[in-house]
Amino acid sequence: MGQPAESRRAQLLEVAPKMRAKVFEDFLGSTLNDFTLTRATVNNLDHYDETLTVEYSFVSERYAKSAGNLLIMAPRVVGTKGSNILAGKPRKYPIEFGEATRQDDMFDITLPAGYVVDELPKPVKAECPYGSYKSEIEVSGNVLHYKRTYEITDVIVPTQNWTR
Repeated sequence: MGQPAESRRAQLLEVAPKMRAKVFEDFLGSTLNDFTLTRATVNNLDHYDETLTVEYSFVSERYAKSAGNLLIMAPRVVGTKGSNILAGKPRKYPIEFGEATRQDDMFDITLPAGYVVDELPKPVKAECPYGSYKSEIEVSGNVLHYKRTYEITDVIVPTQNWTR
């Protein structure tokens, strides 16, 4: 929701439906080098009062890196959440985010045959008066399920609410 959904809607509405796969490929190409888009759907594109949902599937044969008998990979496949705007010297002025937003990402990663999960990152949960971030990973059979939620609830962050 918020400005990211508005921007994505505008981007997808500008192209013919049969050309929308190119939008997904460009987005994935900004993070991945070698992939094949296998499916892409958009829900509620014309329903501005409902949550825009973008679902896509792709295969990236060389996403994980081999290190001996280990397979190493980052579960955060595409995109980033956050910035370094609150890092550095103490602030004198409030920060104003462009919009309130909630962004949920879910990735299912199928492990290659013969590999099992040895170690998973711990869940992350960060909350402050103006927003929150959560991420967690679970394993079911040979599939890693990664979920993250990034939310800005208050667009003004006064200097006294600053958290490092």
